[in-house]
Amino acid sequence: MSLKLKENTRLNGRYRVRGKLGEGWEGETYLVRDRLDGRFKALKIITNESRRKSLLSQARVQVRLQHPNIIDYYNVDSLTLGDETYYFLLLEYLQGPRLSQVVAKHFRRRKDPPVFSMLRIFYQICRGMAYVHDRRLLHDDLHTDNIILEGDVSAPVPKLFDFWGSRGGNATEQRAFDIRCAGQVLFECMTGRENYQPKRLVKLPREIQDIIRRTHARVHTYANFHEILRDLEELRDWD
Repeated sequence: MSLKLKENTRLNGRYRVRGKLGEGWEGETYLVRDRLDGRFKALKIITNESRRKSLLSQARVQVRLQHPNIIDYYNVDSLTLGDETYYFLLLEYLQGPRLSQVVAKHFRRRKDPPVFSMLRIFYQICRGMAYVHDRRLLHDDLHTDNIILEGDVSAPVPKLFDFWGSRGGNATEQRAFDIRCAGQVLFECMTGRENYQPKRLVKLPREIQDIIRRTHARVHTYANFHEILRDLEELRDWD
């Protein structure tokens, strides 16, 4: 079911719809203007009833996250449309490109990887993920489509979003999954390839090869994101 909210629709007497940003299996996201502070924000209405309880549970945790590399989750609330009540998440409105778009654009133009700029971005991604894991939370869907680059194009700030959180299971295995996904993000940034192919590592600097391989290893892998950050901090050339 699609809500198809029209432009200028007022929600809860506070938010005025300015357009639709997207639609997914969880619900529909609209660009709104908040009358209280005049700022543009993203309002995500949950239409997936089967996942509503778990999505709201995750959102109430996410609103407590405060980190420069994580999207701001402002609030969780409800609204009435016709005779139906819906829950929604109010989020920071991000206007920058997705990391996947930046990577694809670079490799359409050039063959060499943007080593220094991507290491700066990856370092910030790992800082955000270390913060998340330190609070015993998970991303569980980390990839370049779920990272938006904000700010100056010469020194962009990555923002993580679309957290799935915990879906049950072994916590150690789930943290390892986040680490492996982070390694795949770095691999894609350095090769332009979405699927992990070890043979493509040989053209990269040895230190970067080692980081990517350790994220995918079954043994001698990284125990946490702080270990990745320490390895990155030793590569001072990119700073």
